[in-house]
Amino acid sequence: MTKQKSSRKVFAITAAAAMAATAVVPTAVLAADVSFPDVENDSNNGWYKSSVDYLAEQDYVQGDEKGNFHPKDFVKRHSAAEVLRKALSLSTEGPEDFSDVDSDDWFYESVVAVSPEIFQGDGKGNFLPEKVLTRQEAAVAIVQAFDLEGEVELTFADSNNIDAWAKQAAEIALANEVITGKPDNLFAPKAGVTRAEYAVMVQRAIEAANKEVTPSVESVSAIDADTLEVTLSNGEVVTVDLTDVVLEANVETEVTFSIDGVEYTELVTYVPNYAALAEAEVAELEGITVEAISDLEVVADALAAAEEAVALVKDADVQAALQARIDAVVEANETTLADVVASVNNATTQVQLNNALQAFFNNVNSNLIAQYDDVLDGTETFVEEIQADINDVNVVTAVGEATTQIELLEALNNNGFESVNPDLIAEYAAAITGDETTAAEIQTDIDLVNAEASVDALLAADGSLAADQAEIDAAQALVTALVDAGVALADTDNNDAPDLQDTINAAQELLDIQVAIEEAQAAVAALVDADGNLSADQAEINAAQELVDALVAQGVTLPDADNDGNTDVQERIDEAQALLVTEVTETVAALVDAEGNLAADQAEIDAAQALVTALVDAGVALTDTDGDGTSDFQENINVAQDLLDTAAINAATTVTELEPLLVGLELPEYNNLTSTQRLEVAELFLEQNADVVFNNTAEVEVALYALDGTTGAESGIIVEYQAGIASVNDLTVDTITEMDAILDALNIDEYKALSASEQLVAAENVLNNRVDANSDGLGDYSSITQIVNNF
Repeated sequence: MTKQKSSRKVFAITAAAAMAATAVVPTAVLAADVSFPDVENDSNNGWYKSSVDYLAEQDYVQGDEKGNFHPKDFVKRHSAAEVLRKALSLSTEGPEDFSDVDSDDWFYESVVAVSPEIFQGDGKGNFLPEKVLTRQEAAVAIVQAFDLEGEVELTFADSNNIDAWAKQAAEIALANEVITGKPDNLFAPKAGVTRAEYAVMVQRAIEAANKEVTPSVESVSAIDADTLEVTLSNGEVVTVDLTDVVLEANVETEVTFSIDGVEYTELVTYVPNYAALAEAEVAELEGITVEAISDLEVVADALAAAEEAVALVKDADVQAALQARIDAVVEANETTLADVVASVNNATTQVQLNNALQAFFNNVNSNLIAQYDDVLDGTETFVEEIQADINDVNVVTAVGEATTQIELLEALNNNGFESVNPDLIAEYAAAITGDETTAAEIQTDIDLVNAEASVDALLAADGSLAADQAEIDAAQALVTALVDAGVALADTDNNDAPDLQDTINAAQELLDIQVAIEEAQAAVAALVDADGNLSADQAEINAAQELVDALVAQGVTLPDADNDGNTDVQERIDEAQALLVTEVTETVAALVDAEGNLAADQAEIDAAQALVTALVDAGVALTDTDGDGTSDFQENINVAQDLLDTAAINAATTVTELEPLLVGLELPEYNNLTSTQRLEVAELFLEQNADVVFNNTAEVEVALYALDGTTGAESGIIVEYQAGIASVNDLTVDTITEMDAILDALNIDEYKALSASEQLVAAENVLNNRVDANSDGLGDYSSITQIVNNF
């Protein structure tokens, strides 16, 4: 008889493993009396005691004759088999026949029960019952016994020592926390399993097998744009309706859905079966019968959907076949509609006409058949035209039959007219003359009344503005709509603009002026605060002035509270301007102190200059006491700048510092020198004025270059510099000693540093290397540097 495993979730988990303490069948001890002294007395029993107690409670644990459990002893294979047989309620019959297991052995039934599904022999016909169970063998046996599943990466230091046949079981055992590692991150696959360890493993396996496992998603596919077919790891196939997303065709999309309260997030790509979708759309179109005009909208929607679906079909033959079916439906519907039109046009009596209309069209009123007959003249070619004529007759009749304003309002509201204003019902009654033959003509009457009322409300009786921009825009929209519709509007003054438009333009002009006044007043008010302090700069004053000037140019009358001929806003601007001038006066005055000493840096001078420039650009008249064309403000700034420039020159200690300062003086005689010459003159300036303190830049300029207006005599460092170079270039000097005397007089440091004999050699080189390239009787040395290059 073949042994059978009982259901492990229903039966096996209620059982516990029993351990044999010795190789002989132990004497049974009632579970209620079980107590293991060696477990109780073990001070390190915290990690396994509960597992041993659990097994004892299930009446599967037996101690030795002294009642001890021996937790540190190793478990042998026959004892491990006995535990699993009892834990799983396995059948004790089977075909296994091991040479080392006899039928009278106490563990015989257990070995037969677990073989070969859970335990295997050594391949030579032996079970090896007395062999100690290793950790990797325990992993395989327990995983197979309890059908555990799971997956985790083995990261133990000795993972490579696990045999291939046990590796997957080790991963599963670890994933279910049935077997964990040893100290030092070791799995120890070949190490023996103690009785305490085995008790823990078995209890953990029972708990893991009992645990509800949440199935994972094996696969997911899109049935259509909002339906999924999900296959779970437990084999269950579930159809899921998507509620928060519609899948886009051929685009990978992340979707989240729930199955049995478990939320899953997966990636899915909806690949539509375009041919099948198109077939469904075409079939739906074919199933629609045109029996009344109301069916046309349904047909139109179905036709659009079918054509859109057919356009996506890739197979040309399939697409052509589907399109042919669509064309056939369209042709059949056209024939039906043509027959309907013919039945109306061919009616020769009002009875025939009534029957034809009642058979297909909406809102046909037999009491109005005479009016229908008058309107339908037999030239209609489409059912839509006939329905429009019916609707017009119905509406015009309903409106025309109204004898009171209440009836008229009800007729207008009940027949689909737009923008009906109950407050204007009297005007509507006056505008609708009864000559209208279509609903469109009545709607035009309504629109014209609305436009006239909206435009009339823009201006008060005295012609003043009575509307804001939104109201003007609303009136403009109404008038524009009438013009676009071709409605003839009154143009009393024949200016090619309707009277309504003239009124709108007048209101807009008044509003624009009002807005401009408010802007100007706000800008002017912001110039000076409540305490009378300036709160604006020149740019803001200028902007306010421009706003006021624009109003004045338009002829706008602005308030003048004191009747002095100067408007209030202009007086405020003038006040701000005066305050700004006062502020500038204080700023400029602070640049130089009472003793005439500089009291500002360059940033402060620049700030003052910006203020004065802004005043000048704004056309503000500034005081010019001496009448020289330069304002007092500017003269004070110039003095401060001159003091600052002079101080910088006095402070300069190197040529690189001084040269740009001298350039800044804008002295032509200096700035027209070459760059090398300017540096050499600057060096001479430093040498000659090392102990001089200049009071102003004019003194600096004189030191550089001065021209006597009376005698025409020139003087200064530049003149001396140029004269020295000219003396070297004088071709009449033709002896070494003469040149030596000239070079010595130039006081050149490099020349002074030479010995007497070296000076003569240098003088000879300068003399011999002179070139008269211009044939003007002068050498071409242009700088001291060129001369020194000959030393």
